[in-house]
Amino acid sequence: MSNFDNDYDDDDLEDDSSPFDCETCGGSGYDPQDGGQCEDCYGTGDRREAE
Repeated sequence: MSNFDNDYDDDDLEDDSSPFDCETCGGSGYDPQDGGQCEDCYGTGDRREAE
């Protein structure tokens, strides 16, 4: 059971649709923790890159 919980926690951190994703990029379209891209930060499904 403990192992499953750990996998779930790790999955949550890696999930691009996580509510924390938007907070990380701060609405700038730039997410330093996601390779410089903010994926689906605005819920549009669009990938935005820093310019």
